[in-house]
Amino acid sequence: MGVPVPALCTGFRVWQYSDQLLLEPLDASTSCLAIRRSDGSLSVGGEPSLAGTVSEPKSACLLLGFIELLAGTYVLLVTNRQLVGAFKGAHVFRATAFDIVPCCSKDSLTPKQKADEEEYLVRLRSALSAHGLFFSYSADITTSLQREALAEASTGPKPLWKQVDDRFFWNLHLQQRAISCPEAAPFVVPVMQGSFASIQSAINKCPVEVTLIARRSVDRIGTRMWRRGADSKGAVANFVETEQVVTVDGGAVASYVQVRGSIPVLWEQIVDLTYKPKLQTVVTAAQPFEAPLRQHLRGLNEIYGPVIAVDLVNQHGGESRIGSAYAGAVNAIKDADIRYVPFDFHKECGHTNFHQLSLLDDQIGQDMEAQGFFLQGKDGSVQKQQHGTVRTNCVDCLDRTNVSQSWFARHVLEQELRQMGLLGKDEQVAEHSDFDAKYKIMWADHGDDISTQYTGTPALKGDFVRYGKRSPEGFLQDGVSAVQRYFFNNYTDGVRQDGLDLIMGNFTVKQGVPSPFTRTGIEKYT
Repeated sequence: MGVPVPALCTGFRVWQYSDQLLLEPLDASTSCLAIRRSDGSLSVGGEPSLAGTVSEPKSACLLLGFIELLAGTYVLLVTNRQLVGAFKGAHVFRATAFDIVPCCSKDSLTPKQKADEEEYLVRLRSALSAHGLFFSYSADITTSLQREALAEASTGPKPLWKQVDDRFFWNLHLQQRAISCPEAAPFVVPVMQGSFASIQSAINKCPVEVTLIARRSVDRIGTRMWRRGADSKGAVANFVETEQVVTVDGGAVASYVQVRGSIPVLWEQIVDLTYKPKLQTVVTAAQPFEAPLRQHLRGLNEIYGPVIAVDLVNQHGGESRIGSAYAGAVNAIKDADIRYVPFDFHKECGHTNFHQLSLLDDQIGQDMEAQGFFLQGKDGSVQKQQHGTVRTNCVDCLDRTNVSQSWFARHVLEQELRQMGLLGKDEQVAEHSDFDAKYKIMWADHGDDISTQYTGTPALKGDFVRYGKRSPEGFLQDGVSAVQRYFFNNYTDGVRQDGLDLIMGNFTVKQGVPSPFTRTGIEKYT
């Protein structure tokens, strides 16, 4: 028997004193966490008192973690939450409000350092306003049902932060200080960025619930024009794992996992105020296309099994440069577990004929059926496993990708419902209007969430996913979103990217080094 794992703190008050901050859990069984102002060190114990406080106590529901800036330690908090559903029998919440509490004084900073400190805080606030941060106090929402069911039996109880998939642990860097202090374990709650939604309806009078989860990778995380392609280690921009979970009345559960991610070669699209900056591949003798692609695909094989790599980019024009590099690199590595499938979405489907995706079905349908899906019986026994996944990309891995992924998911959903005995052999989900309408809206919202995190706007072509057809209103909204994306790319996404790099630990603030905000040359006049 291992040592019992303490329950996670579901809410606390923040008391501020001249020498420390004190986090007082609402659950009396959990000890207070003290944060010393002088050095940001942690200790457990103490009792709050109104005597000596420098401000009114704040309420919070989650400790995001700690970050060091020029003045010292800052505490990052989630101050409000919204219940969005349940997963693995536990409540799932979306973070809706945040606060940055200084555990330090700016008095010792020079005027320039104080100005720099405010610049860092602006960037942090921008990143914290990120759409779609989710958490649970008692379940791992970062791991798919199949991976959890097939995981080797644990040697003993583990805290939640040790159970989660680090690829999707958004506040892992921020929580390092608390993780290194065992007594602070009740305050270490993993947060995931992505999307989470559920619908309830019925198929042939049988209650059915579908939950759709997006898990955004923290590797190469960032904004649209500032994070493209792969890095030298094979991590790709905008990598998202999507799991669709179907639960039927009585307890049987099915799950299907697919992924998206930027084309896994070295390429960039440098912001230059043009509407569509030029796509450029980056390759040298020391870093050929094959190296990062091989590492990326090998990682997918280890986690998911064989991969059907669906490439939706244009096969002519500017996009073909990176599409050709991708195809050539896949052919060069000759991996039997990777099937590369080019499909020129714009050529085949145009702006309205998205039902032409049936041509893609003809190419990959048999392989998708062979990969299958995960199925767990009412008694919890594993009856079927998913062997492999579909990896889809366009240029942004947003609009064309979301239309295609929703198409794939619908086909697998119908296979699952037939296996569960809810659909007849030739019966389709579209014949059940209430379920079908809710299902489309859920997938459209899913695409909007992923798009907003990467570009700041909802997904384009979302009206097809939401309603099954394109509309004048949809085309108009696409035009508005395209203009907004241009503005964000050129004027605001760089600030948000800086904030994300601070949160992920990609950039560390240090005393005694030149200010990154010092403008030189023509920048001084902008």
